[in-house]
Amino acid sequence: MKKQLVLIIFIIFSFLNCSSNEKQGNDNVSMKDIKNKAQDVVETTGEYTAQQMEQYQQELQAQIDSLSNDIQAMQMKTKYTTEKTKIELNLEIASLDTNLTELKNRANQLQSASGQAWRDLKAGIDESIATLEQAIKTSKHDLKTLPQNSGRGN
Repeated sequence: MKKQLVLIIFIIFSFLNCSSNEKQGNDNVSMKDIKNKAQDVVETTGEYTAQQMEQYQQELQAQIDSLSNDIQAMQMKTKYTTEKTKIELNLEIASLDTNLTELKNRANQLQSASGQAWRDLKAGIDESIATLEQAIKTSKHDLKTLPQNSGRGN
């Protein structure tokens, strides 16, 4: 979609440029020149898109790593809770782990996707990240408010 828009804008600009050149008496711009310039725009747009996709995937990996670290930190904190609370938290953490694994699978699919499939996957990934971040935030808050083990056993 972006490629097409850029190409259309470039072609319009080129035609306007050609007509202004004709008014000045300069007829040196040919259809071949326009095609070459349009091809350059398409290639540049493709390179830019590939860079944006790569940057998104790097940022995505950083987010996945951060979410994984948050889940691991929560797992460590369950040591200081009562046994009943520990069981409940471990179930919640298992659910978070499952969601994180699904997110990692989508991220792997994203690497081989292109075009509309890439955009669709990205939208789903962004939504999954937001949901998982909110679930972790809620779980962290819950963990802070739960009864702590005094260290003497139950």
